[in-house]
Amino acid sequence: MGLIFIDLKLLILAHQTGARFRRVATIGRQQLCLRPHELAALSADVGNPTVFEGYKWGDYCEKYLSGLLGVEEIISIDANEYENATRIHDMNEPLEILTSSLILLSMAEAWSTSLIFPWRF
Repeated sequence: MGLIFIDLKLLILAHQTGARFRRVATIGRQQLCLRPHELAALSADVGNPTVFEGYKWGDYCEKYLSGLLGVEEIISIDANEYENATRIHDMNEPLEILTSSLILLSMAEAWSTSLIFPWRF
């Protein structure tokens, strides 16, 4: 599962128009699938030419989201340990209550549309 150029463009636009992404949760670990010209365009969008320094195709998104969206804390939720998620949890079961809103990023494997909404567990 991963985020592509248009997903990140949408998230950056949301951030630039006031959305706060201090705390983020992802369903599964999200990889970035970006070509060199897309990296340059996204870097220009956020005014940070070094945001993707060291990027390799398929890197997980966590280390790049702070430079792109101002993320301070990120957790990943997955049903198994295969991708080293920070929380192993069966999403068919209720989650414990967390005290503040999170932004939930999800990517279905069959299609590339991000779901972005305030979420209270």
